[in-house]
Amino acid sequence: MIRAILWDNDGVLVDTERLYLLATRQVLATIGIDLTEELYRQLFLKRGKGAWHLAEKSGVSPDHIARLRQERDRLYSALLRDQEVIMDGVNEVLSSLYGK
Repeated sequence: MIRAILWDNDGVLVDTERLYLLATRQVLATIGIDLTEELYRQLFLKRGKGAWHLAEKSGVSPDHIARLRQERDRLYSALLRDQEVIMDGVNEVLSSLYGK
């Protein structure tokens, strides 16, 4: 009998990383920062750091960074509403595990 299953959502149940990158990239571009996919992977996925320190190093004020984060969050939420993010086969796997 299966008692519990633990997993990370992104990349297992849903594919949202690409949308988070897109939202973050678009917002940082408004202040002249080019967040490439490679830089994103290095900062977010390998170092677990994020990219807001790049804005800070560019002289962007903490208040402006906070507004940029809010804008990124709004954009990311809109992308999540408009895009399909469920990974192929997830519904079948969850259905097969339900009640076991």
